[in-house]
Amino acid sequence: MGTTIDLRKETVGRVPVEGISQRVVIEEHFDAALVSGNLVSGNTYNYLTIPENFILTNANIRVKSADGGAGTSTLTDGTIVPLAAQIMNAEGAFYGTTNLPKYYETGGVLSGVIAAANITTAKFDVIVEGILLSEHG
Repeated sequence: MGTTIDLRKETVGRVPVEGISQRVVIEEHFDAALVSGNLVSGNTYNYLTIPENFILTNANIRVKSADGGAGTSTLTDGTIVPLAAQIMNAEGAFYGTTNLPKYYETGGVLSGVIAAANITTAKFDVIVEGILLSEHG
C-alpha cells in the first residue's frame, strides 16, 4: 500500500453565492508534471474537498492532455465505489463512481488511487456536481 498525498488547494470547499444557486460544481485542475515526484502508482492523492451539507450526485475525471504511460486513477471518498479506473493516456471524460447520490453532513474528501503505472505528464480535472443544502435553525 502506498502513501496518501494531499493535492487539494483548499480545505473548506467552494460554495455558491447565497441566493443565486444551490446547484454546485466543484472543479480542480491538476498537472502531473507539476506534482513533486509525479503521481506515483500505489499512492492515494486527495483531489478536492466536499463541503458539509452537500449531496454528491456525480464525480468525474476529464483528461485534457494525455499521459505517455498507462497509469490510472479512481475516484472515491473511502465509501463510494469507483466505477472503474480512468486511464490517463487518452483525452476524454470519465464518469467515475457508483452508489450516488450521497449526503455529506460534515463534508468529505474525494481521492484517487493511482495504479498500473506512474502518471507523469497528464493534465486533468476532477469535477464533482451536487446540491448544497442550506442550514435552517
